[in-house]
Parts: sequence; structure tokens; C-alpha cells
Amino acid sequence: MGGVGKTTLATSVYKELAASFHFDCAAWVSVSKNFTTEDLLRKVFKELHRDVHTGVPTEADEMNYRSLVEALQGLLFKKRYLVLPDDVWDAGAWYEIRSAFVENGTGSRIIITTRSQEVANLAKSTRIILLQPLSEKEAWTLFCNTTFREDTDLECPRHLELWALKILDKCSGLPLAIVSVGNLLALKEESEFAWKNVHDSLVWDESSDHRIGQVSSILNLSIDDLPYHLKRCFLYCSIYPEDFFVKRKILIRMWIAEGFVEEKKDATMEDVADDYLDQLVQRSLLQVIRKNEFGRAKRFQIHGLIRDLIISRSAMERLCILKVHSDI
Repeated sequence: MGGVGKTTLATSVYKELAASFHFDCAAWVSVSKNFTTEDLLRKVFKELHRDVHTGVPTEADEMNYRSLVEALQGLLFKKRYLVLPDDVWDAGAWYEIRSAFVENGTGSRIIITTRSQEVANLAKSTRIILLQPLSEKEAWTLFCNTTFREDTDLECPRHLELWALKILDKCSGLPLAIVSVGNLLALKEESEFAWKNVHDSLVWDESSDHRIGQVSSILNLSIDDLPYHLKRCFLYCSIYPEDFFVKRKILIRMWIAEGFVEEKKDATMEDVADDYLDQLVQRSLLQVIRKNEFGRAKRFQIHGLIRDLIISRSAMERLCILKVHSDI
């Protein structure tokens, strides 16, 4: 199930383990729906080389499947490694990449996130953690921590509790939905009228999967709530491939080149675009993947469910149209 928090949890565990110096090398890679085995192994190979600071071999882009498997086995031989393939969609993907990861008895670990029970059963060596939607208490805590993060007590005002519970009920315990609607409400006036409007706007196609429909409705509302200048910049992100890591500097330059960034007297165009990025992160529409040594975000990613929505919205608003497997 999308939006239940698999990637968030696994990434948090990965970052803590990778920073602990318990492993000799580590790699986190996202597996797209339309992956090719060679591209996936190449991503792992490059990430591992970057992690050990040896520099990516120049021939990496020319390697075929057999060469990549042999190179990975050679690199990982006698090393204690940590690899996280995120969002493995089908059993075929796991079958085709697992032979590259040597079992060398050094305490290496592979963490996989997947929506497929079949993949989980095939990949398990110790245990499977099945993430469930949050309990009512957990959902309420996450909602309050997100919506009232500027308040010292992190508590919902009593006059808003009824509408808060009604809105939260529509989230079905899914963290992505709760955080998205919480960030949206954090920007709204704390009045019953404003919160009722948000609640009444959360509608979805009853013919679709119940939970997916609810999440999509909340995410669509978050996109609709964006000011015009932010919406153009965000929809522009639909040009990036699935699971692509967007670099801060490049995205800012692209927005400026497209004329999406407004001029302001006391700020450079780069500073204004930087502020746009921060606002999109604050609304949980962009996810921070990597920060520099000063704690500043330098790479971003778009959640798969959000990307599907903005591709559709970009086409509807004639901003851009995605061509899949096109010769163009």
C-alpha cells in the first residue's frame, strides 16, 4: 500500500546504520516500476563506490549485466555492506539482482521495501515487518505534531477538535495523508469555517480503492491550495523520471530559465527560488533525500503517488505532457 510509511521508516533506519560505521559501505537505491536490471545494478554499483570515496569507474555506464554482477561481487567481497532497494514492485526484480550480493558471512544486511507479499516472502531471511495504518492515538499525535508544530504545546484547540477528527478519519491512518493534510491546515486560519471547507473538499471517486482515493483527494487538495507561482514550479517537477533525485541547484536554475520565479527587490532570483523549494518541502510535496554538511537540503525526490498526480495535472493544465517509450 502506498503512503503507509515504508520508505520513510526504512530510510530512517538506513541513515542511522550507514552513519554508525558498522558497515564498510552502503547504498540506497529506488526501484522504479519500469526498471531495467542493468540500470538498477549500475545505480547500486555507483552508490557503493561513492560511499567508499573511491570514485565511480569510468566504464560503469558501458557495463552489461554480467559485468555489473561480477564487479559488484568483487567490490563486496569480504566487506560488510548495507544495501536498501526501495519499493521493489515484483518478484522478477529481486530474482535478477540478488545474485550480485555475495553472502560472505561478514554480517552484511539487505533491507527491502515492497508493496508485494510475494516479494517479501521471497526476500526474507530473518523477518518481515508488515506496516499497518496508524492507530487512532498514533494518527492523532502525528496530526497534532504536524498541524500545530509552531505551538509549544502541540495541541489542537478545543473548538477545532470535531473537524480535526472528521478530517483525520478521512486519512485512514496513512502517514502520507495525515502529514499532507496537517501541513495544509497549518497554513489555514484556525477557524471552524476554514477547517470545514477543507473537510468538505476531500472527495474521491468511490469506484477507486478506498484508501488510495482518500490519499489522492488529500494530495490533490494540497496541490490546489498552492499559490500560482508555487503550483507552476511544482507541476514542472513532473518532467523528472520516476525515483529521480532532483538536485537543488539544477532545479532552481530550470525554474528561473522557465520564467517561473518572481522578481523581488531585496532578494536574488536564486534566493526567491530557494524559498519556493522550502515551502514545497514544508507542505510535504517534495521530500529531502540528502543534505550537505551544514544541514541544507541538496537533493529532493517526489513520492510516487504525488508524481502520478502532477503528471496528470501538468497535462490538464497544458504545462507539459509526458511521453512514455516515445521515439521523440
